[in-house]
Amino acid sequence: MSTDYCPLSPIYISDLLDGRLTNVRVHEFHELEPDPCLIFLTDGENYLAVYFNAKGEVISLTRYGSINDPQNMLRDIAETFDVNIVSEEDPRYWGAETEEEIPFMRELHRRAAVTQYPHNCKLPIDEWLAIRKKAALQVDPQTAEVIGIYAGEADPYGTWLDIPPEFDWVGWAQFARAPESDVWVWFGDLPSSTQDALWQKKVAHR
Repeated sequence: MSTDYCPLSPIYISDLLDGRLTNVRVHEFHELEPDPCLIFLTDGENYLAVYFNAKGEVISLTRYGSINDPQNMLRDIAETFDVNIVSEEDPRYWGAETEEEIPFMRELHRRAAVTQYPHNCKLPIDEWLAIRKKAALQVDPQTAEVIGIYAGEADPYGTWLDIPPEFDWVGWAQFARAPESDVWVWFGDLPSSTQDALWQKKVAHR
């Protein structure tokens, strides 16, 4: 059992560790494999898993376990850094304004999770991209699964940490995969014949 929370304005991992949180300390689980983008915070009884990106920005605070109750920790963080922290049950967590929008926004988040480069990935970016180049050759337009997501037009896989402003444009990107694969491939990496067939199939189904 788990619940995800996120801050509605930026908090950095360096902020959480600079000593201002007097009732919270880092808790190390020695039995877990180290993750360069994850730490655990504890108040001595309860704990929070804190996930952050390569820039050090906190992207999620997660409660695990049914008897773990980190509400006081969440309140301390919110008050100390003057931010609102909301749970995944709140529309704002998903970037939505109403509960009716949550399913759509949740689906966009799911798509981002399976198509974008995870910056805590242990594979170098070039190797991660090479896997997608190889998988592109296995995509059959007759059986392929296709999804769309808002992504960087110059960086559809989200591999750039500091994208120059002149390239920081977002558009609707299409990704495909073979049914037996978990590797999603950007349309631009597919062979031109596969791209054409998928677009024709898409138009035919409108």
